[in-house]
Amino acid sequence: MENEDKLGRKRKGTFSGYTIFTAFMTGGAFSLIGSLIAPQIYLDRFILAAFGSFWAHWILSHAFHDLFHYTEEERKKMSTVSVNMLKFLIVASAVLLLSIAIYLSIQSGWLVIVFAILGGVLSMYAERILYHEAMYAFAAFFALIGSFYVQTSHLGIDMETLKILLMGGFAFFTSYGWIHIYRLDHYGWTAKERNKGLTIGKLGIPFVILFFLVDKINFFI
Repeated sequence: MENEDKLGRKRKGTFSGYTIFTAFMTGGAFSLIGSLIAPQIYLDRFILAAFGSFWAHWILSHAFHDLFHYTEEERKKMSTVSVNMLKFLIVASAVLLLSIAIYLSIQSGWLVIVFAILGGVLSMYAERILYHEAMYAFAAFFALIGSFYVQTSHLGIDMETLKILLMGGFAFFTSYGWIHIYRLDHYGWTAKERNKGLTIGKLGIPFVILFFLVDKINFFI
């Protein structure tokens, strides 16, 4: 099929439906989880944090990736735009995301800028530059932690911080495992590499269990 590659997967590119969906799951969804864990939700911060994380994982990340690989024959067939438009999208996205981060930092504290920069930079990748699935996993981690901080303006040595760090571990390992499986065409479609990705992804489950245990302990205390 025209919209599938030789391995039968949906074609990639910034504006493919598959890319938009996965960007929401790795960016927007983890941001929503981070906000929902907070004891109190401010709607404007909730919306802006989720939108900013999603936009970074979608436009900023994939426009950068498409631009760097634009000369490849396969990339030309994918759902993307011209080189000049990709450059514009990268610059415009950086300005937009920085503006959101500055606004949220005024509301919640300067650490928002740190989380935003880390999340944005780590979400961008390209072969032969910086291209490892752990980068995207850390981007998901900071999306979740940062969204929690946006709501609470607090990260300290307490149960709430422990809970968000545990859920951050879930975000990291599930994203890491999924991206590793997604990139098996780079590593080789062997049982060893496939099982490695599945194992990494499943490492996120103990963090969810510990999250609920801590939540129960906190309730009884």
